Amino acid sequence: EARGKPPVVFVPAFRGEAIAESHPHCAAALREEVLSGLARFREIQLIADNRPDDGAATGERRSDRDYQLTATLLPDGEGVKVIARAKHLADGRIVWADTMALADTGAAKGVETIVRRIIGAALPAVDEDILESLPVEPDDFYDRYLIAKRRSLTAKDHAEARAAAAALEALIAERPNFGLAYPPLVRLYNTDFFFTGLGSTGPSERARALALAKAGLAADRRNVHAHTVLGFCHLWHDERDLARPCFDQALAMNPYNPARINEVASGMIYLGELGEARALLAMSAQLQAWPDDSYYEDHCLLSLLDDAPQEALGFARRMSEPRFWSRFYVALAEGLADPSGPRAALRSWVAMVEARWLGDRPPARDGLEGWIAFHTPLAPDLKQRFLALARRELDAIGQGDDPPEARSRSRSRAR
Repeated sequence: EARGKPPVVFVPAFRGEAIAESHPHCAAALREEVLSGLARFREIQLIADNRPDDGAATGERRSDRDYQLTATLLPDGEGVKVIARAKHLADGRIVWADTMALADTGAAKGVETIVRRIIGAALPAVDEDILESLPVEPDDFYDRYLIAKRRSLTAKDHAEARAAAAALEALIAERPNFGLAYPPLVRLYNTDFFFTGLGSTGPSERARALALAKAGLAADRRNVHAHTVLGFCHLWHDERDLARPCFDQALAMNPYNPARINEVASGMIYLGELGEARALLAMSAQLQAWPDDSYYEDHCLLSLLDDAPQEALGFARRMSEPRFWSRFYVALAEGLADPSGPRAALRSWVAMVEARWLGDRPPARDGLEGWIAFHTPLAPDLKQRFLALARRELDAIGQGDDPPEARSRSRSRAR
């Protein structure tokens, strides 16, 4: 019964007949490594079927959420090439395919690279296929979760983000032990509803987020996302000694999930471990056919903290769509690169803040600085440098000549 549950991914025996004489154990070894990596994901139900793919995909298994991951190993000069596919079992649609070369070195590193590529590409393709076929008004519990999760990430305004939060709250009330619903809700409460309603979250919302993060971890300790969001909660509460173990645990539990690795990298940036953050982002890039925007946004911040504005701007230009904070990083980088420039990006970002601010008027200068600090949990020395740069750039555009009463009102809103 598929309703109310994550998708099923079947992994039959990998085909290695064509290389059996020269590499008799290669197909089986590769499959075992892939199974080991996939088993770390809570978002799927993994089934290993030792029969070949034509025998493993039996009719009774073909529900709308059933997928199959196959691999065929063929000779490739002196080495081996791997042809991997993920398909939707109900109709046979190929949702992902790739051909990868495995050099004839006998080294485990080559197998590990292919395992990372298969896992890092196949599961996102399955996720995207499921999301594209979701009904508009689902009655299935897991479909409701997927839609609420996506809306929490893509909300265009505060009302939509609040609706996503309400949907996630309802899911948790219905099934408190469903751990996957907690992290996206925690994220909304920590970040002004993913920066759609600026000034809408403060200490009380962050206290609620911390309580939810702990409850989510208690509900499912195998959910890697529960560990990363708890790490961020500790950062928001300036409990840096508690944050680091959360990120370390998440990485140890699943080094194959690029989204989680990006989160650990962000955590390392905030903890001041910039070298570790770069290494983690490099690991994330190896898992993806192309890096996502959070990867470039983190690199943009890293470059900014390194006083490398042109490098930061280069990373920002590679994003498919600017994000709220990447726009601010670009604005600061432009000011560093050209101190006498017009600072159009910064003016645009300030206008965005004013448009998204909740209430009758946006924050005055001191309120804006306080709000930036509230949402930037960098290590003290890095935070001091970052805020000094922000202050200098805001000075350059003359932002903040508000009357005293406006400053007083905005200060309370920025908390």
